[in-house]
Amino acid sequence: MPPLRILLAVAAAATAGAYGCSRPAVRDARPSHRESDGRVRLPDAVAKYVKVENVVVSDALVPWPLPARVTADDRLLARVGTPVAGVVAKVMVVTGDRVERGAPLATLHSPDVSAARADEAQAELRVATAEKTAQRVTRLVGEGAGTEAERLDAEEALGRSREDLSRTRAVLSALGGPGAGGPAGFVVRAPIAGTVIARGTALGAEARPDDADPLFVIADLGRVWVLADVPPADLSAVIAGATVEIEVDGVVGRRFSAVIDHVSEIVDPATSMGRARIVIDNADGALKPGMFARVRVLEGQGERKIAVPMSAVLTRRDDTFVFVQDPDGAYRQHQVQLGRQAGQHVMVLDGLAAGESVVVDGAILLDVEANEAL
Repeated sequence: MPPLRILLAVAAAATAGAYGCSRPAVRDARPSHRESDGRVRLPDAVAKYVKVENVVVSDALVPWPLPARVTADDRLLARVGTPVAGVVAKVMVVTGDRVERGAPLATLHSPDVSAARADEAQAELRVATAEKTAQRVTRLVGEGAGTEAERLDAEEALGRSREDLSRTRAVLSALGGPGAGGPAGFVVRAPIAGTVIARGTALGAEARPDDADPLFVIADLGRVWVLADVPPADLSAVIAGATVEIEVDGVVGRRFSAVIDHVSEIVDPATSMGRARIVIDNADGALKPGMFARVRVLEGQGERKIAVPMSAVLTRRDDTFVFVQDPDGAYRQHQVQLGRQAGQHVMVLDGLAAGESVVVDGAILLDVEANEAL
């Protein structure tokens, strides 16, 4: 990240350029003037370009909201694949559908299923033959035309054939059960009740057990996660168990209170951000995966600070300052000591107090007017 001083200089240049385009062509009859105590008063025609905000010592340890998004709870998520290879013959659901546990999602035509059913038929035939043989040998022994050894051999052969049939049916059961989806059909079923949040297959597509992507993803959205991106500098203040307040785009007029469930131990190399996980009950379904949100950390550890927009901060040589408006409308400079910066806000460690009115828009204009009033 570029040094804060460079960022402030760039912001100042941009603001100055914007003002140069919009500054009124006709000046107010009352020029800006500097009072004996160094304060500056602006004419009304200039003052309307200046915006002030009251300084608030935030009740958040991280005084700016953390960007976040709503996702499904991984612990209530099912990635549905197939244990057999085949071609998709029918798809019964689309993304967004609500399904119950065991509901059919798709049917595959599978050679594996066809082979398993053929094995079952052969095993049933062997059992039937072994049963007839055992019955015949038992009758012969009873008539004195057979031996006990022959009877024992026939019963042993019958037992082996029944075990083979049981194993074959167990395999077939794992492949969808007898008669499921036709002679060569395998029915993909929902392992949990929930909402289909992703579909990765279509009619005619091939499906294999070793496919990297699931055919379907089903989530129970009765509970969801909000994943917040945390700048590394703020990780020390964001701890598991801290209270947060969440605003979600698309859910107007509602704020969610929750606690941080987990803070990652690593920083994502792709975003250079840590991650905080918040678990929220979502029985009414108001929160949808993919929604963007903002998270304010209300409790944690560390000292609370003030944050102002970067547009409020000016630099001149080695001085860093803001303009504060007094109750009588005059403006005065306040030197400030800055802390870390995140997004469009910067933390103020010293130089401002709660309740003061800081110029957050038009500070460059005010600085120009102050210099002209000398």
